[in-house]
Parts: sequence; C-alpha cells; structure tokens
Amino acid sequence: MAGFTAPAGWRVLRSRSRLEAHWSSPEGRWARYSIRLEPRDAQTAGEVFFQRAIGSAQLTVTFSSSDLAQETVEAASTLLTPLQHLLARAAP
Repeated sequence: MAGFTAPAGWRVLRSRSRLEAHWSSPEGRWARYSIRLEPRDAQTAGEVFFQRAIGSAQLTVTFSSSDLAQETVEAASTLLTPLQHLLARAAP
C-alpha cells in the first residue's frame, strides 16, 4: 500500500495495514475508499466494494459517499484505475 498514488484531488492517509482515500468538493460532496488488511473475522463497517483472502488475513475495500451525483461518481471513478492496480498486486 505504500506505493499507492492517488489522482489529484484525493487525500490519502496510510498506516501499516490501512489506506484511507478521501475526496471532497467545495459544495460539500465527498467520497471515501478504505483499504484494510485485517483478520478474516474482522467486522467491516461500510459498503464492501471488494474482499479477498490473503493468507490468514483478508484485504477489504469499502466505499462510501455523500450522494451519487455526477460529480461525486466521476471523482470516485478516478480512483478506480490506481485502486485496481493496487488490488492486482495483492492477488495471491
């Protein structure tokens, strides 16, 4: 997750086994992805976008947003390509 680069307009926070990406507009719209490597029995908050077992853990991606307005969906879509590359590297 350390090599993940988000597109312009996204803020990214990283920790050892977690990455949080957040976008917001001047009008108050927002979108958020959370990528976590966690124990398989961990409780997940939010809408699960993707989940894959990796050894004794699981990689979980959740997504949430303020709305599904065109601006919000377009912003969320800009993060999908780099996110897909990150997930492909995590494949067993």
